[in-house]
Amino acid sequence: GFTWQAGLGAVFISGLVFFLLTVTRIRQFIVNAVPIDLKLSIVVGIGAFIALIGMKSAGLVIADPSTFVALGNVTQPEVQLSVFCFFLTAALMVKGFRAAMLIGILATTALGVILGVTELPKGAWVSLTLPDISAVFMQMDLQGALSHGLLSIIFTLTMVDLFDNMGVLIGLARKCGFMRPDGEIRNLDKAFITDSIGTMFSACMGTTTATSYLESASGVAAGGRTGLTAVTTAGCFVLALFFIPLVGVVPAYATAPILIIVGALMMQELSLIHISEPTRRSYI
Repeated sequence: GFTWQAGLGAVFISGLVFFLLTVTRIRQFIVNAVPIDLKLSIVVGIGAFIALIGMKSAGLVIADPSTFVALGNVTQPEVQLSVFCFFLTAALMVKGFRAAMLIGILATTALGVILGVTELPKGAWVSLTLPDISAVFMQMDLQGALSHGLLSIIFTLTMVDLFDNMGVLIGLARKCGFMRPDGEIRNLDKAFITDSIGTMFSACMGTTTATSYLESASGVAAGGRTGLTAVTTAGCFVLALFFIPLVGVVPAYATAPILIIVGALMMQELSLIHISEPTRRSYI
């Protein structure tokens, strides 16, 4: 029964709560207090979730009322193209191609177009005008978000984003080599401040919570280790705004296998978890 403007207000307030928790170092204290095995378990869990989303988007699994998850229709061309993309990307990664994921997506998209599974956009492929966001820009309703009913929603957003972001940063830091053996992460406060500001900015722009994503592991796997990688990616996204008709050609069956691979990469942390020592403070 709440308006979407009040929802944006809740997102903004949750970002403000994150910022306060970060500058007071409470957020870092929470992360450092979590045992290393639980930190790694969060990474594995998110990786499994990402892989499941990828398999669902690829059509490899479908919802089932009895077993919740069942095998999809593998005779569909979209599913078969997803399987092709998965094995092509995996083979290129084994061979050491840094652009393996990009090549897999582009090759699968091209094959889908050739086979008639995907259609090219009709009309212009380039748009010289940016999308109009005036209808949602700065439309957040902070007063409505502070009403008694939305307090629980704000708390939920805060908790979910806290542990989701914690798991993502732990996983990415491990892949980058920024995590010390005791589980602490260098410059974690800077990452958290960036995340909280991004959350508040996303509410101002009229969208849901913007946070760090586990898919960034694909860039880490390709060799990205500094902020320049993220800045370059952001610049490419800005340029992509002018090619929305062309970018829209890339189908879900070409990107879903990448999610499966990224999820599998994050699940590798399972080998470091000591089930018999759940309170240990180091993974060495």
